[in-house]
Amino acid sequence: MNVEIETKSTTYAGLFGYIENGTLRNLGVWLVPEGIEVSSTDTGIIFAGGLAGAVTGTASNTPAGIQNCYVEGEGNIAVRSTDNTIRIHVGGIVGAAMTGTCIITHCYTTVDVEAEVDSRSIIHIGGIAGYSSDISYSYATGNVKVKERKKGKM
Repeated sequence: MNVEIETKSTTYAGLFGYIENGTLRNLGVWLVPEGIEVSSTDTGIIFAGGLAGAVTGTASNTPAGIQNCYVEGEGNIAVRSTDNTIRIHVGGIVGAAMTGTCIITHCYTTVDVEAEVDSRSIIHIGGIAGYSSDISYSYATGNVKVKERKKGKM
């Protein structure tokens, strides 16, 4: 899979961009050398992951989840913010597993996750998920890197 996005607004990047009240099961993704790359040139929020940009479980009787899934390959997941991006959520499986009930279990990833950001950005980055409250029986073997660009004054 190869995804390349240049954006000026809120962006969800991955095999699935945004999942609400759904579950991914028994799914694998192979990233080609180009991988997933999201570049932002203005204020916004970026959610990027190998399987999904974001997953949310808003219904109390229907938990969302990612179960028995993986992301492998020769590519990586990279986010580059060239200016004022407010928030970045990036992970090997999912960028953010947000509000309500969202469970990530029995998953793995071998890809690298990286972000190059402005010093004013808020970033959540991780091997499995950039942001999540419920991860179990999962692992990541890739590298996680953040490079901060500091703006100079003349």
